[in-house]
Amino acid sequence: MLPIASHITAFLRERLPVEKMASPNTCDTYAYAFQLLFEFASKKLKVAPSDLCLEQLDAPLNGIRDRGMLQLAFDAGLRVSELVHLRLDDVSFQPTAHILVRGKGRRERQMPMCKETTVALRAWLAVRGKALAPELFLNAGGVSLTRSGFEYILAKHVAKAADRCPSLIKKRVSPHVLRHSCAMMVLQATKDLRKVSLWLGHAKMQTTEVYLKADPTEKLETIETMTHPHLRRGHFRPVDKLLAALRAPKNMRS
Repeated sequence: MLPIASHITAFLRERLPVEKMASPNTCDTYAYAFQLLFEFASKKLKVAPSDLCLEQLDAPLNGIRDRGMLQLAFDAGLRVSELVHLRLDDVSFQPTAHILVRGKGRRERQMPMCKETTVALRAWLAVRGKALAPELFLNAGGVSLTRSGFEYILAKHVAKAADRCPSLIKKRVSPHVLRHSCAMMVLQATKDLRKVSLWLGHAKMQTTEVYLKADPTEKLETIETMTHPHLRRGHFRPVDKLLAALRAPKNMRS
């Protein structure tokens, strides 16, 4: 089996800053993405991050993919068809992180990505590999996901989340629920239905007006009490040498 710690260290110290001449911010983002991967794999496999081998990372990869995929689906309010047909070249991190979405009727829209989504996607891209399929998200066979495949993944994570949030047991969380929730968040933030329409890629305002069928004042007051489910770093301070190095990427470049 191939130990991975030395290869990651060389990638961050030499490949990115020296050979690729990547900026310090880019190096730091990659380091954080690898940190997420190794913390997840270590907890899953019960192996110290410094002792992980490349072959052991196959199992945790789906968790990295799912996190990025679900985060992006919610934040961008994507239709399932838009999500599973996203291509690698539809993702850009310069000058700011964004994706190019191809919606219904061949309409295109450019969607910004928040910091949490950007980090989650970088983590997935770091472990995705050089699959022949052009799609961003792939299944275990290395080909693009189907609609039913995404619905299965969502249902699996909803069932797992129900262990901590029992109220989810009686709720049907479909892909459209993610899109609807995103729409309500945008409405709460902007108070502008036109911006919701643009965000969701609706061709007609009438389609968006479904979000105001209830009393708009009551609905806005209700969602005022909600907060965006940010993905936060934990407070655990590992003594593992690899994670310590990844948490201090500036030292690795010196």
